[in-house]
Amino acid sequence: MNDLGFLQTQAIELQQLLHQAGTDPVLSPQLAERLAGVQQELQQAGREQAQRAAFTALLQVVEITTEIFGGEVRIKSAANPEFPGDKYVCLTAEIAGGNETILAQEAEWARRIASIKPVWDGFKLRVKRKK
Repeated sequence: MNDLGFLQTQAIELQQLLHQAGTDPVLSPQLAERLAGVQQELQQAGREQAQRAAFTALLQVVEITTEIFGGEVRIKSAANPEFPGDKYVCLTAEIAGGNETILAQEAEWARRIASIKPVWDGFKLRVKRKK
């Protein structure tokens, strides 16, 4: 069992104990305090897990983009001009080749990115032709 699983189990058990303690003037406050601490730890562990998953997803996207298009891949944050709160990660790849090649590479990129877990649609691809 990982830390997150342990904390989840502990929170459930503390909730049950708190319910069983009822209005006990000594036990109830102690259990409530411990439960609040465990819930706070659980939230932190969840945030850390989400951050690790996001970093892993970003790393996979960069690796896939580099593999498909070769060369340097630039990354920047961007936003939809019509909806400034709608932010995403823009990856720019420079490629040579005709339209058919570019379309085939973009299709492969979209297919492989879609398979990344957790699913995250916050990536956009920008392709520039090499000069």
